[in-house]
Amino acid sequence: MSDTVFDVCGSEEEALASFGRTAESRKPRETLCTLATDKGMSSILKRHVGDVTILDVKGRLVANISTALREEMKKLQAAHKKVLLNFENVTSMDTCGLGNWVAAHQEAVCARVQVKYILNQRILAILNIVKLM
Repeated sequence: MSDTVFDVCGSEEEALASFGRTAESRKPRETLCTLATDKGMSSILKRHVGDVTILDVKGRLVANISTALREEMKKLQAAHKKVLLNFENVTSMDTCGLGNWVAAHQEAVCARVQVKYILNQRILAILNIVKLM
């Protein structure tokens, strides 16, 4: 883990490589399922690439979406020890979203889940403001 609270990667390929995925094993096992939606504004999609579970979060990370994210992270702790959270397409986040995200991260780390992140500039700015980066 890096010196920051969150292990941030620049791309999905970089994150998968850091999990030890080889080029041949990166073919996605597409098990797409929508975990939560917010009137078409936000969503969380789950998919797998080998033994890595990827959660693609899109739109606004607000109360109901962040709660669904935290609940899904709890479910993944038992069976999935490698999780990539893709926040590239997150447009905004409220305090509830940040709180649920940080709580989900702490719970996963305590359960010895390897969690990596792909973050956009807006999310990085928020983390810098609250001194989590």
